[in-house]
Amino acid sequence: MRNFETHHFVDHERISEAPILSAPRPVYLQDWWQSAARSDHPHSVIDVERDGRRLGGISFVTRRNKIGARIGHDLFWTHLGGPTLADGLTPDEQRSVITEIVERLPRRVSFRFMCDSGLDYADSLREEMLKAGFSWERHPTFLQHPGDVGVLERMKAKHRTHIKAGLKRLAVTDGTSQEFIDFYASNLVAGSHSPLHLAKAILDKGLQRGRARVFFALNKSGETGLNRIDAAIACAWDEQRYYYWLSRRRIHRPDAPKVDSIATKLLILAAIEHAGQLGLVFDADCPETVGGRALFETVFGFTRIEYRDVYIRRTAITAFYDRSIPGLKRFIKTVFPNAPLKIVDTDGPR
Repeated sequence: MRNFETHHFVDHERISEAPILSAPRPVYLQDWWQSAARSDHPHSVIDVERDGRRLGGISFVTRRNKIGARIGHDLFWTHLGGPTLADGLTPDEQRSVITEIVERLPRRVSFRFMCDSGLDYADSLREEMLKAGFSWERHPTFLQHPGDVGVLERMKAKHRTHIKAGLKRLAVTDGTSQEFIDFYASNLVAGSHSPLHLAKAILDKGLQRGRARVFFALNKSGETGLNRIDAAIACAWDEQRYYYWLSRRRIHRPDAPKVDSIATKLLILAAIEHAGQLGLVFDADCPETVGGRALFETVFGFTRIEYRDVYIRRTAITAFYDRSIPGLKRFIKTVFPNAPLKIVDTDGPR
């Protein structure tokens, strides 16, 4: 497989490191997160400056897919991206800045951005993205407010019984960033194109600022090292929301005990409890799989659903690839059932 590549599309004369906003915004768009997500990895920046003032901008990375086409998306490990604007702009000024940012996105690159639908310029962004040829999708995320009925109270009796039994087999503890990244890396089914050192840089900054936490589910089988961890999650938060950011379960190996199926659920419940203690809204962070959505909607009984805006614009070659490859893979799997092919390619696991 060809290695993914990243390239700069940076107008160096227009880049400013000055903060864009001082008002609260999603943790993924805050300066400390963006700085850590960029750090020493190639990325692209489009900034809009007028009269010496930075009015807005966007940061993104690019990689190459399997046929070498360039794909642009939000900074690695950053689940919400898109343009950010300065405070105090009028609606007309916001639209003008957004228009310039969108027009400067290179046409030779396919893009996908997931954006916060709650931003005060979300409507203008949607209109300008559609004008520029982007398609618009809405992806659900599940919310738990501090005053809502507890998850355990909402659960069906059988799920609640499984949770209580799991607490006898597992211990929930805090973890370090290094051990989380080591565990995450050692339990990837396939390699990730998202550099893990960037995830660690973000996590380190979040822990230092008191804006992130790592949870481990430790089995009580007497194992040591990474085998004692059945699952791990990392969460991050801002002034309003507490995001379920990353998670990983241990891959079953012959030399280790069986992974407890309840481990990740216990960790999510611990995170929900922590969010409530902080007085923050727990945000499931837009689970992308059917199973992930069923967990929050069916098992955990979440009833609050919010939708995020996803904007996609494909080049002709990428659009052809995306249309053709799934069908080709299905044909190959029909002829060769044991062929090691994935029918659906996602942006990567949590």
